[in-house]
Amino acid sequence: MEDYDKGRPKEIFRYSCSDEKLSFDYRELPSYCLNENLRPGPLKYGKKRPILGLKGGIGKYNRKVFTVKESKIRMFLLTLLVYESINNVSYPINDMIEKKDIEILAHNGLFTDIISKSCEVYNIILFKGRMIFANTATRANQNKLYSYIGVKFESIVCRTNDPIDSSHCKLLLDGKFGEWRFKSVAEIDGFRRNKGEQRIDDFQLKERAQRYTEMKLCCISDDSKIIEVDNIRSKKEFIEFLAKNVKSFRLKVKKWLFQSYFSREDILVIGIRDGNVKLICYEEISIEYDLIPYIKEHYDELYNLFINRESTLNDAFNKIYDGMIALREHEKDVFTLNTKTLEVKKVEKGNGYGGNELFNDILIEEYRIKIEKNKDILKQCSIINQEQFNELKMKSMIDEMDELIQFLKINS
Repeated sequence: MEDYDKGRPKEIFRYSCSDEKLSFDYRELPSYCLNENLRPGPLKYGKKRPILGLKGGIGKYNRKVFTVKESKIRMFLLTLLVYESINNVSYPINDMIEKKDIEILAHNGLFTDIISKSCEVYNIILFKGRMIFANTATRANQNKLYSYIGVKFESIVCRTNDPIDSSHCKLLLDGKFGEWRFKSVAEIDGFRRNKGEQRIDDFQLKERAQRYTEMKLCCISDDSKIIEVDNIRSKKEFIEFLAKNVKSFRLKVKKWLFQSYFSREDILVIGIRDGNVKLICYEEISIEYDLIPYIKEHYDELYNLFINRESTLNDAFNKIYDGMIALREHEKDVFTLNTKTLEVKKVEKGNGYGGNELFNDILIEEYRIKIEKNKDILKQCSIINQEQFNELKMKSMIDEMDELIQFLKINS
């Protein structure tokens, strides 16, 4: 596709979260190599297709649920602070920053929610040159079984142990949509490897990015249809089979496309389960070469939305910003955004100079102290891998010194 990479962000850092602890590496990003006997199509060597249960291990699974007062962007902000500390990034020092210089901070899901006009609600803060978005969802009402089988599917694809918590790996991304600069974090489900390849760090960044994978599970409850997977002979036929047999397939495809694209994931592994929550098969498809051509052929409206993604987001953020400015009285005001209507409202409860409790809940202490007082208190943060943090800072200092020496040699 001619402009496939237009407007895509670049990876600048990453973090892994395990047991509410942060490390700044890929340790929670599993690699995978597909099991050929789980792919659709005629079975090889007359072997029987394995049917795997997706409920096993659910009793030990502890899904992350946010409390009402807990910041939904804590890990993101801590990772950003670590990145900026390592790289000596300067901070805005006042609130008088022109619109063109404002930077958006958000989880990557915000972009998909705006494009898709979902009904998500975000809190927004415009503070010291940054427009900061935090989803208000706590996950408290999510069905535990449906939450679990998704991550269980990922563990089957990657051949890892049953999931026991919400451990994950996210990339810190830097990009621009129209006139709006942004930094975001995006969760990556897996890393595609071939036999004999192991370490993610052995790949250059460009090649690494081409192997990032999103994993999705869909249900086909009609057993008479499931037997047809043995007759699928191409990835196009696989997508066509899903389109005929998966409920609300067009809406799923829209989410898959934008979620994967904005997260810098070029590969999608789609699994099929039956009504008894058993995995039937899975297939790996390319976003660029398999999914988008299908969308272009069958869903004109969605394809045009994808083509115009950058201008759509640019216009949306202009509208959001203007709505906030019209209502804003103080830099610590908090607003809400409905991503379906793009309606912005001021949160009256808890707003006010010096006493905005919601503001303090969203923007964690480490971030506020750094921005307001230019004081780094990351060394006091117990969830950060301090040894690794210090090593990264030392490496950055050495690299800067080496660059300076090379510069002086060249210009002497």
